[in-house]
Amino acid sequence: MSAMIVRKPGHLFLEELEIPFEDEGDYVVVKHAALFASTVTSKVLQFPNVKFFNATAVEDLVTRPAGPNGELTVAGVVTNWTLVTQAHDLQSCMDPNVIELAGYKNDGTRDVSKKHGVILSTTGHDGPFGAFSAKRIVSIDKNSQLKGMKGLDMNNAEADVVKNSGKYKAVDSMYFAGMEVAELAGCNRMGPTFGAMLVSGIKAAEEILKHFAE
Repeated sequence: MSAMIVRKPGHLFLEELEIPFEDEGDYVVVKHAALFASTVTSKVLQFPNVKFFNATAVEDLVTRPAGPNGELTVAGVVTNWTLVTQAHDLQSCMDPNVIELAGYKNDGTRDVSKKHGVILSTTGHDGPFGAFSAKRIVSIDKNSQLKGMKGLDMNNAEADVVKNSGKYKAVDSMYFAGMEVAELAGCNRMGPTFGAMLVSGIKAAEEILKHFAE
């Protein structure tokens, strides 16, 4: 049984989603992580403007010039079937698809009259696509480097992940949340506690909403 531990104040998000939990003082317990995942998915898919891509991986970022000295901005993502992306070393190239952010003209330049789209990356720290966007963004931002996730320290990790979540200031249009932040900023590993995961995503989402409201 995969119970889910959420340290407070992450439980406030669970209450908003009407996900039941047991209150244990400093933390709460959701009886199964699948209950959380399925509820979040169902809530998101109820919005009419949401698209959900099954078995699809982001394998690169689209960039555009953003200054006279070689500066770049992120303008979209390159996607492919997940199995194709994982098997690039074993097969001939299969053409990917491109999803471009809104707010750009046909020649790739920014349309300043429109609010441009953004990318929120939450690829985590483990697995075949772990910290993918973080690894790619430091190759675009020549003034930065991937600091790498440090060892397990639950108490420090949660606060640091939340603190470093949100807009990536050096390259426009990129936002990060969750454990990918630990790889990017050099935070500690959190372990099986999910309060900061939720609060990290909320912080990034609020920054994105502010971007569109300005």
